[in-house]
Amino acid sequence: MVGLLLSAVTLLAQESKLENPLPGKKANAAFENAEEGPATVKVSTNDGKSLLDKQLRKQTIENAKWTNDGNYLIMIGRNSDGHSPWRCIAAVFSVADREVRIIDDTKTNLPIISPEIRCEGPDGVELTAHTFKNNKPAPDDPIKVNYSMSKEWASLKKMEK
Repeated sequence: MVGLLLSAVTLLAQESKLENPLPGKKANAAFENAEEGPATVKVSTNDGKSLLDKQLRKQTIENAKWTNDGNYLIMIGRNSDGHSPWRCIAAVFSVADREVRIIDDTKTNLPIISPEIRCEGPDGVELTAHTFKNNKPAPDDPIKVNYSMSKEWASLKKMEK
């Protein structure tokens, strides 16, 4: 059972590769993953002005993408402590607010399980979550979840300092 779970997690982790540095329409992002966390995220405008230099505690970044309009940076990581190895952390950086927030999947009970990110429209994001509706263990029952970052931003969970 554990072997199957680890195999599924390994396959999900292989779906995407972190582009580093990651250029965007309005800003560029760079990532540094420490072996035991924290990950460091640096975002600067295209002319070099710093917008963010932040450590994401107990997290390693596995994938990141800018929304098509360049206003939001979506980062998918894992808890570097190793709890729930199938579960991902979805963090969002807003260029306008210069702040990182978390997609709180505990509200929906649809935990993000894959580093895969698909962007659609100006600020639409599709992530892969796990549904518990079919009584299958995570991550064996994936479902696609969609977010519009401009609509969701105000309700996203602020990161602890």
